[in-house]
Amino acid sequence: MADKLIVEMVLDPKLDSSGKKKIQNEAGKTGKKSGDKFEKEFKKETKNLGSGLSSSLKGLGAAIAAVGVGRLISQSIDLAKRQEDAINGLNVALQITGKFSAQASQQIQDLASDIQKSTRFGDEELLETASLIQQLGNLTVDELGEATKVTADFAAALRIDLRSAATLVGKAAAGEIGSFSRYGVVIKKGANNAETLTNTLTTLNKKFGGAAAGQVNTFSGAVDQLSNTFGDTLEEIGFFITKNETLVGGLKDGIGFLNDFAAGLKG
Repeated sequence: MADKLIVEMVLDPKLDSSGKKKIQNEAGKTGKKSGDKFEKEFKKETKNLGSGLSSSLKGLGAAIAAVGVGRLISQSIDLAKRQEDAINGLNVALQITGKFSAQASQQIQDLASDIQKSTRFGDEELLETASLIQQLGNLTVDELGEATKVTADFAAALRIDLRSAATLVGKAAAGEIGSFSRYGVVIKKGANNAETLTNTLTTLNKKFGGAAAGQVNTFSGAVDQLSNTFGDTLEEIGFFITKNETLVGGLKDGIGFLNDFAAGLKG
């Protein structure tokens, strides 16, 4: 509740009624004059406030838009970084197993892109899968491509993550197939590791071939595919930004604008 200011006036007892009436009239005039002045100043200040508020809201809208773009750019850069890391990981795996060449790396990258188009797996996941299989199994490039496709179907059919499936397939390339039994899959041991790998890929393909592609027939699968496609678009934005000095400078200017806007809000 607002505080009240009470002014008590003590009039001279000798003052007649006409004198009292005069004082009352003068007090009324003074009160009205003060009230009118306050109303005028109040309207003026609220008008200025409205103008300032409108300007601030416009600035706030620009800031919100800038924040939205900033988040999109940040996400794009993160996706670009993951893609670069996945490609680098593949190259390293090929190098340490003596199978690297620019053509071999591009072959696996193209394969990952093709698999993404017909499954719910992202190409960066598939590149990471291929890297793990290669590190464990030391395959030829053609074998690695086939193993990556089979691993995607195996993971989709049994609803396990790609890394777990890749570990099993990679171990099979090194002759270890016992772990498949926990999933109810029996692999025939070959005369050597190469034959064991062939038996593994043949068995898995026969039992689970096409499972990964079948998952995109559902709503959730279609959403995942859309997300992967959109992610590829963001990756390209990320690559474009990280390699463009002019845009990097523009981002720094944007940071300066947001800092100034924040300082204005504090004021």
